[in-house]
Amino acid sequence: MPSSSWSFTTVTSSGSLAGSKGAQSSSTLIGTFPSSKSGKVSAASVELRQRVAKYRHGRIIGNRRKRRRRRCVITFRKDWGLPVTAGMRVVCATPQSATMNPQFPRLMLDRLLFLMCTLFATAQAGADLVKNLEAGKAQTVVTYGTSLTAGGAWVGQFGAALEARWPGRAKVVNSGQGGMWSKWGVENLDGRVISKKPDTVLIEFGINDAFLQYKTPVAEARANLETMIDRVFSAKADTEIILMTMNPPVGVHLERRPAIADYYEMYRSVAKERKLQMIDHAANWAPILANDRARFDRYVPDGIHPGAEGCREVITPALLKALGIPAVASAPEKVSLWPQQAPAGDGTFEKAEVTITVHRPEKPNGAAMVICPGGGYGGLVVGPEGHGIAMWLNSHGITGLVLEYRLPKGRSAVPLLDAQRATRTVRSRAKDWGIDPAKIGIIGFSAGGHLAATAATRHDDGDPAAKDPVERLGCRPDFAVLVYPVITMGETTHGGSRKNLLGPSPSPETIALFSAEKQVTGKTSPTYLTHAVNDRIVPVSHSRSFHAALEEKKIPAEYLELPSGDHGLDGYKGPMWDAWQAGVLKWMAARKIMP
Repeated sequence: MPSSSWSFTTVTSSGSLAGSKGAQSSSTLIGTFPSSKSGKVSAASVELRQRVAKYRHGRIIGNRRKRRRRRCVITFRKDWGLPVTAGMRVVCATPQSATMNPQFPRLMLDRLLFLMCTLFATAQAGADLVKNLEAGKAQTVVTYGTSLTAGGAWVGQFGAALEARWPGRAKVVNSGQGGMWSKWGVENLDGRVISKKPDTVLIEFGINDAFLQYKTPVAEARANLETMIDRVFSAKADTEIILMTMNPPVGVHLERRPAIADYYEMYRSVAKERKLQMIDHAANWAPILANDRARFDRYVPDGIHPGAEGCREVITPALLKALGIPAVASAPEKVSLWPQQAPAGDGTFEKAEVTITVHRPEKPNGAAMVICPGGGYGGLVVGPEGHGIAMWLNSHGITGLVLEYRLPKGRSAVPLLDAQRATRTVRSRAKDWGIDPAKIGIIGFSAGGHLAATAATRHDDGDPAAKDPVERLGCRPDFAVLVYPVITMGETTHGGSRKNLLGPSPSPETIALFSAEKQVTGKTSPTYLTHAVNDRIVPVSHSRSFHAALEEKKIPAEYLELPSGDHGLDGYKGPMWDAWQAGVLKWMAARKIMP
């Protein structure tokens, strides 16, 4: 059966034909499809996973009666869904060695044109993760690979970095699996990747394809990789696919992968030929391995799997840089507050994942703030009231630490224990994180503001006899910032917050204990408050009462009452949002917490 080569070119905005006869640039060959003697393209040779109908709106130029016409032009509009520039024209050439059959089905022509245009679009104009996030579009990122992905701290660090810069917009799905290679990747692609409908996919299987035990030649690994690429594009043509090499293995792991360099080179070759982005981690690791073996061994303690430090210092920064994400001092780091068991406040303990995410600025000024997101004690708004705040603080040289405290479910002591532990932990790690232990504050929003106010009024100097060195340190915040905070648990409280924190029927004593305005003493932290007068969720009286209590006890305090903004201050943006941020920075500078 003869084969026919099909190529495509583009028409420039001026109407000149790029790649046509006589043009300076040549057309690009995108594939060879078997054809019958009549010139028909076999339906079996064209596998389509997307609807063709929406691509039939192209305008065919030329006399449709002249079936042997050599060229047709289709104009696509951006709003039809093609990942190409609005108005771009794609020129499709007919087979050079075949005559178009007068009965050539229109549907088959549509399918062929769709395939060719899709291949062109995916090769030339993949989705731009950062650009889409900047535009406010939600994005799903899937990481797909070996144990270096499945257990790699870089995935969480990468996700935290995206969340910090674009709160609530990026979802990172770790679909890696330890011990697997590209054959498994092909077999599990639908469930692990395509079903997630990703906008961006990061792929790395080279290190296990090179494993002698799996007997996967480079050519087979390449075929598997290209199959994954094709199927991802077939499912969603504008997916951004990023290929990655990883660190070189050493010791016995290198002995089991003697040809690892060939597999990594294959990834580079595929990325170049398919015009995909390539993040060459192997190249970043090479000088460390060659010039500082002790450092490499510290970063890759078992000889093949980078630890959290190695990911934080090598892999994650390279990934962020390659994607055009502005540099930070280091990728955000999650730290567990209760490595063993967390106290429940009634003498019992429980296993609980309570963390602070440490966002460090490029140029720290020594100040730090534990950030308590709101959520009515029934959830956590960790985006705009957590990581987003951390990034704002970073831009002013302040270390931001996002506290993901336990939700109380009526166990009133639990959030406070977590907040106190967070302050102690920051104090214990102050030297590591470039923090002045006398400039550790707390900031909270809504119910998180209640938690911050409670931490500012109820604290201790630590237990010198504690076995845990962290518990020997004091938990008093050096200052507090409360933004539209819940303060009282009395009659004007926020009902949801009180029920979630204190339960359905709290005693008068418990209500008083958790009404922050009643707990102010001479040792309460200096405080900055802000609240909008038209807040319909948490009345402005909350901040007014707390400010009055602070003034009565002669605690340094400043209160900015905003004329509008409601709860959340107009969705965390606009003049009211800008006003409190400017005010708190001025207040901190006046108190010499920051320059």
